[in-house]
Amino acid sequence: MSSQIVQDVSDVHDLKTDDVVEQSLEYTARPNLLNWVACILAGLGPWLYGYDSGIISSVVSAEYDQFQSYFNNPSSAMSGTIVSVIYAGAVLGGFGMGAADRWGRQKIIIYYSVISIVGCVLQAAAVNTAMMIVGRLVAGFAMGALTSLATLYQAEISPTQYRGMMTAATKWVNNWGFFSANWIGYGCQFFRTSAQWRVPLAIQIVPPAILLVGMIFVPESPRFLLSVGRVDQARAALQKLRSRRPEHAAAIEAELMDIKTQLEWEKDNLTSRWVDLVNTSPNLRRLSVAVMVQGMAVFNGIVVINYYAPTIYSSLGFSGQKVLLINGLWGICGPLASFIYMVYGAEHFGRRNPMIYCSLIMAALISVTTACTKQFADPSYQSEAVGGVGIASMFLFGCAFNSSFGPIAWLYQIEIFPMNLRAKGAGVATAATWLATLILLELAPIAFDNIGWKFFICFIVFNCSNSVLCWFFCPETAGKTLEEIGVLFGDTNVQVSHQEHFGNANVAVPLEHKPHEERIEHAGA
Repeated sequence: MSSQIVQDVSDVHDLKTDDVVEQSLEYTARPNLLNWVACILAGLGPWLYGYDSGIISSVVSAEYDQFQSYFNNPSSAMSGTIVSVIYAGAVLGGFGMGAADRWGRQKIIIYYSVISIVGCVLQAAAVNTAMMIVGRLVAGFAMGALTSLATLYQAEISPTQYRGMMTAATKWVNNWGFFSANWIGYGCQFFRTSAQWRVPLAIQIVPPAILLVGMIFVPESPRFLLSVGRVDQARAALQKLRSRRPEHAAAIEAELMDIKTQLEWEKDNLTSRWVDLVNTSPNLRRLSVAVMVQGMAVFNGIVVINYYAPTIYSSLGFSGQKVLLINGLWGICGPLASFIYMVYGAEHFGRRNPMIYCSLIMAALISVTTACTKQFADPSYQSEAVGGVGIASMFLFGCAFNSSFGPIAWLYQIEIFPMNLRAKGAGVATAATWLATLILLELAPIAFDNIGWKFFICFIVFNCSNSVLCWFFCPETAGKTLEEIGVLFGDTNVQVSHQEHFGNANVAVPLEHKPHEERIEHAGA
């Protein structure tokens, strides 16, 4: 079978294994400029999530008096609905990821970009609360899919040793969305017309418009193209993303052969149904871990801090324009920390250890914020120093989150599923993320009104439990190919990726050339 595969994937039908090895030794698969551009471009989908997290907290705050008066001073419950309804749409959008298996990663990202633009236009042009809610629901549907589709696309077009770095670009771009939203929110508060809130909401239209146009010019995922039998297009896509130099041709053919071998085996032996996510122990474990990790990324407290930061700053003794100014400064934590993780931490620290240890760090930091907020529960209490300590601990909390769960949660859910279930599994985990966020944001304003600072105690407990759960249930995936990770989740029918490692070079060797005792049959991609 493997000799037929070599013949199918190579333009040079007499390609020899020795040639593959010899030429691969001269070339370590690495992303070229187009590969980076494609990854960062895909990150514009999650940019909407980051931007909305920052801008809506400003728009519904007391400082945006034009919004308050235009919508007749909405109650806390109505404000909570306006903020969180975007996640109701996102839950549905998460399940919509399954369409990526039929239409491809590239096309489905383009389709959802159009939906995102429609939702953003409805928000900016809203004439009543109902129109605002509908706009956020539509935008949420697109956001729910685009956030995870970006990571799926990035993971599938990235070389193994750069996968962590390149998929972390999603969170980096997402954080720039949040950062820009905070400063745009600060600047727009000075408008004295409905432009105060319409302009910042209208700015949301720009990134999905760029994404819509840009995705037309970048390659489709080679893995998807191979999964539907379009070998020549997959080869061309991989060459665009790696190298067109003739001396690298054999190595690229080897990488293509490696993926195709796995996908052909899956096509003959596996199905891609929703029920397959739970009908074997390894797949059920994957799904449980993916949902668990995404839940941890929500219930550690970052969602509440992002969306209700002005409320928290007020509870620490700050008011007026200073609240939105601090919110703008808060936004720099994400891009800074996620950039450090992207360029260094992803492959040096991996996935598991940052989740374990940063959870404990976040528990300690939010304990400090809780203690400071408790002091201000007394209306007569005044201390700018104590308030400053509370905010500083929040800022450090943001850095810890964006060095761990921020980028890792989205990457991890993509890495652990095999190709035949990758889009569906990530879709379910993503839907769970948005559902958890929806519930938490609906509860948050009620909790702040009724129990105040005690609400933060929940996040202390959650972060401590997150560390324990990661220790026992989250294996390390860094440095392994997407085709090798199945072994970590208990697959006994997994053909570990047949790449031989020569120093820094990955050399694919046909299965017929491997010693019999080294062959391990498998089902994961």
